[in-house]
Amino acid sequence: MHEHGAARGSEEHVRPMYVRKILTKRYEYTPGCPGCREKQSNIPQAPHSQQCRQIIMKAMENDDEGKRDLERDAQRIKEKTRQKEDDRVVRIEEDQEMEEAKDENMEVKEEEIESAPEEEEEMTWREYVSSQGVDFGEIQVTGPDLVEIYSPESVSRVAEKKGLTAGYSMDIKTGWDFRRKSHRKAAWEYIKENKPSVVIGSPECKMFSTLQNFHTWNKEKQTEMEEAREHLAFVCKIYTLQAQEGRCFVHEHPAGATSWQTEEVQKVQSLPYVKTITMDQCMYGQYGWKEGKWRRIKKPTKWMTNCMNTKSIERRCDNLHEHVEAFGRIAKGAAIYSKQICTALADMILE
Repeated sequence: MHEHGAARGSEEHVRPMYVRKILTKRYEYTPGCPGCREKQSNIPQAPHSQQCRQIIMKAMENDDEGKRDLERDAQRIKEKTRQKEDDRVVRIEEDQEMEEAKDENMEVKEEEIESAPEEEEEMTWREYVSSQGVDFGEIQVTGPDLVEIYSPESVSRVAEKKGLTAGYSMDIKTGWDFRRKSHRKAAWEYIKENKPSVVIGSPECKMFSTLQNFHTWNKEKQTEMEEAREHLAFVCKIYTLQAQEGRCFVHEHPAGATSWQTEEVQKVQSLPYVKTITMDQCMYGQYGWKEGKWRRIKKPTKWMTNCMNTKSIERRCDNLHEHVEAFGRIAKGAAIYSKQICTALADMILE
């Protein structure tokens, strides 16, 4: 099914422009319209006819005030339609993954839960990086343009090709295990000492998926959620440091993630100059393979940042292509930023 068809279907359920009494007085009542008749009688119960609505909107095109009202209403319908489409995509993903979970009997088993590692002695970030066999000459350690946290090198690689300097990329894949207090301390000291211009963070979003509502909530799930909140609180602490010291941060999670309603995130959103933007990854080369064909993955994604020029990451779906729903194997692939997303982020930092 083509998404532009779905979008038109969504628009049919968006309330059309409300014909206020002031409009009927300004552009005259329409003979035979039930709404106009009852408004003249001060008993506004019946809706205006479609003919009446068209006559008034046509008249509004002929004066500046009317044109402004029409433009505002067109923008309202556009935003409502887009929101309905986002909600539809989220509902489809939830329904499909719920069925997948039922089919595979995806219950958490005790033996599948990896226990948190034992704590080792605390160390500075320099001691930690040295313990991983990294030569300080291999990484930028003073005032890098960019540091990634909860992410292996992705944006950094593209940014370096554009002339930016990249600091350390801190992720489980590069040896940083933020379940360990000592690793969080080392990362905090690294950022505080080296003062990167921008920190990009994307902690795991699994426990903030609305799909968690469809699974049995037990002790293991509670432990996982507490761990997820701890990671979220840690990156939010780093974002706050960046903002307070006049530097920038970028945080990413899916648009439908419940993390956006947490106290930790909302406190960061309340900081000066912080804004939240939604992009559709289908406009940035995010594809999934299904039924012998590469198809775009919409995946509405939110970014929270205090960077000033965010135009490069604001593109929304133009509804001119097909989408494949992001669940299962396709969802795992979509968790990796496409090259176009990395380029858009690097361009934003350059601005």
